Amino acid sequence: MPAPYITLADIQAIYAVPDGIDPNAFIAYSSSFLNNNPNISYPADVMKSIQAFLTCHFIMAFEPQTMSYRDMKLNNASYGQQLMSTPYGQMAMGLDINGYLKGFGLKKARMFAV
Repeated sequence: MPAPYITLADIQAIYAVPDGIDPNAFIAYSSSFLNNNPNISYPADVMKSIQAFLTCHFIMAFEPQTMSYRDMKLNNASYGQQLMSTPYGQMAMGLDINGYLKGFGLKKARMFAV
């Protein structure tokens, strides 16, 4: 089932988007992410909530200064924590009772010096 379309108003209802960030790009990315993972299948209202929380997670991860150092320590947010690094990612995972999002972002990057 394709991810339901969420609007800017849906995002603004749960997250104060920082100035200078276009949330529409993040909405498109979260929609693409869910649509390209055919195993993720929930009722439309749950998919809409997952997409909204993923969008907020991506925005927050893109703009790390929105979280204070104290908040980051409390949430144990760090690179490599994937969706667990923001409260919105945690909420998306909480709605994903079948665990489809569990492996999101677990591929490690490698760098080689030449």
